[in-house]
Amino acid sequence: MRLAVRGLLWALVLVTAAGAVAIPSSAQSPIPGDLNGDGRVGVDDAQVALRAALGLATLSADQRQAADVSPNPGVGGRPMGDGYVRMDDALRILAYSLRLLNSLWPAPRVFVQDDQTVVDWSAGPTGQATVTFTQNAATVTLPATTEARLILSRELLFDPTTDAFHNDYLQFASFSPNKPVAVSVLVRSRGEQIPLALAYITPLAHMPSALDPAALALDSPPPDAAQVGDMLTISGVALAPLRAYAYVTEADGFPKSVRLSVQNGAVQDGPFGPQIAPGSKFQLTWKLAAVGTTLLEVNQAAGAAALNCPVYVGGVPLLPSPGDRQAAPRQGPVDLPAAIAGWLSLLNADRTSRGLRPVLLDDAFARAAQAYADDMVARGFFAHVDPEGHRADYRIARAGAPPGTEVAENLALDADVLGLQGGLMRSGVHRSEVLNPRWTIVGLGIAKRPDGMLVGVQLLGAHPGDSPLPPDAFEGALLDQPLPTAFAVEQPVAVGGAVQGKAQTVRLFFTAMDGSGRQISMPPAGVDGGRFTVTVLFHHGQEGLYYMGLSIDGAPSLVYPAIVR
Repeated sequence: MRLAVRGLLWALVLVTAAGAVAIPSSAQSPIPGDLNGDGRVGVDDAQVALRAALGLATLSADQRQAADVSPNPGVGGRPMGDGYVRMDDALRILAYSLRLLNSLWPAPRVFVQDDQTVVDWSAGPTGQATVTFTQNAATVTLPATTEARLILSRELLFDPTTDAFHNDYLQFASFSPNKPVAVSVLVRSRGEQIPLALAYITPLAHMPSALDPAALALDSPPPDAAQVGDMLTISGVALAPLRAYAYVTEADGFPKSVRLSVQNGAVQDGPFGPQIAPGSKFQLTWKLAAVGTTLLEVNQAAGAAALNCPVYVGGVPLLPSPGDRQAAPRQGPVDLPAAIAGWLSLLNADRTSRGLRPVLLDDAFARAAQAYADDMVARGFFAHVDPEGHRADYRIARAGAPPGTEVAENLALDADVLGLQGGLMRSGVHRSEVLNPRWTIVGLGIAKRPDGMLVGVQLLGAHPGDSPLPPDAFEGALLDQPLPTAFAVEQPVAVGGAVQGKAQTVRLFFTAMDGSGRQISMPPAGVDGGRFTVTVLFHHGQEGLYYMGLSIDGAPSLVYPAIVR
């Protein structure tokens, strides 16, 4: 086609080869390609553009603007064109006049602003417009209610046909990630249907954002959008105690724990780990590594989100997430067995879809979870620590969990189980427990408040010896492979790895859980070239439950349950 059009151009050259003249415009017109101002684009307009490109004609300022149609999109901040009239401009005008090109108007701009997708064609014609999103056979067409702009709103509105609240993103549920979406705009202007050039976008998952102004004050708002390779920096001042570790969740879906750097402040021990004191200045820096929706979360000391915001990397939000729908609260009793079964199915779907094993219902965990959900509703509180100061480890022990059982607790509040699980998956700190590969068991509890909202308790954990530790379980060391948490007497296990920084010795130790204070320390291993190998060997009479730790040069260590059989 391009060769044929170029041939027609040279035919036009032969027809129009004459002395240089000024070409009058019959009317000023913003229509791209309409150089003679007659309200249409024809071969005669291409002829004028060609004469100008060859230096055979002089154009007025309006005609130069109408003729400058290549490239599309433009350069130097122009919606289209480069500020010059060249052969490529004449080629595009001729192709359009022969209906070989869909449009000369610039493609709409599609971008994200204030956590909402915006389609803007203010550089195009004015009039009533529709915007169509197309991905393979999936199509969504929406009318524009604002002049030259369509905004996909994040606001949840009630839909009586579904008895739920939802926003504009839910209608894109049939679209898929990682496949381009064509965005076309059709404007009715001057009695004609005028198409704009197509825009192509990479659709990303839309995520709602949240900021608690009582918990922190940011130096500047996080960016709505970024590109792969950009350095993202979030900084501000803690107005309430904050957890010292933030969470970054990128396209792979697995949250990464990132320690906040603190200036002019203090880090203190808290009930859920180190926390930043109010008044401290903090900063988070992260290099964006992949196309997708990156979720940043900074948490208050008790676990609630102080900041939960998406950054859209290499695309724009279009695909719905659970936060784009919320069921309406319902009165009446809960069908508890059906609700628990539904929640378990959603939980395990989130795990197995990412290559993790499903978790199994545990009787003791289930008793503890349901009792705590009932207690929170009965006494009107919602927290990981009850009014008596008890936490999840106390509750599972009272429910009959064996000593050394590990537990993590997620709390959720929503109108149905889809919202309970979806809310957890939107939070990095809760999602990290849902997707923890070490967990093997779960207990779920659900109770309904008087306002119809469901209080959900999700207890995830493992019995001693169920799961190995990940290679980065101990601060300052990286093991060569996962570390077993179950050992057999008289069977040595070699544990190798590398230390981070300078060190001389590495020691694995085991402290008995029976309260006796008995400790078994494996022979220390020297560090050579940054590497070490410790041998774990238990003997008959040393069977039992232990807390296992790894100490570098005598420094304190995190400990994990282990069993010796």
